[in-house]
Amino acid sequence: MMMFKYRALFGLIGSFICALALNQPSSTQAAGNVHLKLENGDLIITGDNQDNNIIVIQECCQIVVVNGCADTTVNGSAGRVDVEGVTRDIIISTNEGKDSVRVEITPGVAVIAHNLKINTGGADDTVELFGVTVRGNTQIQTDDGDDVILIDGVQTPNGYKRPDFKGSFSVTAGSGDDLLEFHNAIFRGAVDVKMGSGIDGVCSTEDSEFAAPNLAFFDGGLPNGFPGDGFVAPIIELPHITNFEDFPDDCSYLGGRD
Repeated sequence: MMMFKYRALFGLIGSFICALALNQPSSTQAAGNVHLKLENGDLIITGDNQDNNIIVIQECCQIVVVNGCADTTVNGSAGRVDVEGVTRDIIISTNEGKDSVRVEITPGVAVIAHNLKINTGGADDTVELFGVTVRGNTQIQTDDGDDVILIDGVQTPNGYKRPDFKGSFSVTAGSGDDLLEFHNAIFRGAVDVKMGSGIDGVCSTEDSEFAAPNLAFFDGGLPNGFPGDGFVAPIIELPHITNFEDFPDDCSYLGGRD
């Protein structure tokens, strides 16, 4: 059974998360509306052509929470919406606009049951995946624009929770100066990263694990000026790193963290 629960006032945690999101350098000044639909166990989140800003949290027991931040509404209402009965994919399509999409899980009790699919459309977008576990495949597409994709773990009362991608993982970026930054991640299946044209950056493989390194492909695409596409760091276990011209020591050179 499909069930949406609207909460006009955030709880303390939800308000704090949105406040943190608004203070992040990568976040955009957002607005517009996102529409939620539950179909055959899939949660489909569709944005408009404005600058959408949302936080999606996979909670326990087939519940997904969608928070609208920075004046973005969810199904026409301010605040958060709880969706019950999410047993398969989470599909996010924010269309045009400078969008910000953050996906998290409740540590220790939740995993994304099947696939995670994110398409932010054109313009300068931000995608953040914090401490997620995805049982199925993960697909991120950002299209044209200067986009940032950040993946990292989170500290929990029970210890540090690393991002864990149990199926395949793919990124397809369009033209523009894009950054894919990941830390402490576990990639258990095939990895296919295509950064597209522009001066792009990928970092850092040094603190992540690749269970199938021979199936991990990183393609920097066509460079669009000096110094070319950057990669941190081309460890020998990853033999399929192509179209990168620069290999700096840390992510800060590419616009990421030290």
